[in-house]
Amino acid sequence: MYTSPSPVGGGLSAGTRAGWARTAGPALLALGCFAALLAPWARTGAATRSGFVFVRAVQGAGMVHGPWAHVLGWAVLAVPALAALSGATALVRSARASVVFCGLAGLVTLVFSAWLFVKFQSDVPPGPWAGLVLGTAAVATAARYVRQGSVLHAR
Repeated sequence: MYTSPSPVGGGLSAGTRAGWARTAGPALLALGCFAALLAPWARTGAATRSGFVFVRAVQGAGMVHGPWAHVLGWAVLAVPALAALSGATALVRSARASVVFCGLAGLVTLVFSAWLFVKFQSDVPPGPWAGLVLGTAAVATAARYVRQGSVLHAR
């Protein structure tokens, strides 16, 4: 019986669909974390800043203090690379690597969102809310894969 190798084709076997779900799900969550950082994170006057511009602005203004705050700032700037790596490893069907990169992107997004809520307790734009939700989902997905052993037995 012929089955289409295309993920959008209708003839995927159950094993192939499970493989795509195992690798594509985490990659989509990592991409969501990246997209959350593109959403509005801060309003200053008439300007609305994305998460990336916000990080650069607070680093330039000297509002970030201590080594851990600088590490968090640079980690936020690495989220696009983590999302790209999660997607690339999903394309080659490496579930283990896709989940690891997804978990890292989610963890950075979640910690950055939580830091913003703690640091600036005023009116918070939609970006940090999306970061909390998608970061939590990405970390929970990575934790579930590890807890179920899917990552350890993935090919």
